[in-house]
Amino acid sequence: MNNKFKIGDLVRVDTLPDAPLREVLGVRGDFILINFGGWEGWVQAGAYELILSSKL
Repeated sequence: MNNKFKIGDLVRVDTLPDAPLREVLGVRGDFILINFGGWEGWVQAGAYELILSSKL
């Protein structure tokens, strides 16, 4: 899989349309680093959809 995200993008888990938006903090291979409000973690990029692209 080719990771389409970059740092600063706003993403949302694609299976929950009312899920909160999360900012991409890091990109590594097929994973993105996001903050879940109380902790940060690496998640599979394929489970997320791009909502707003960063200009970085």
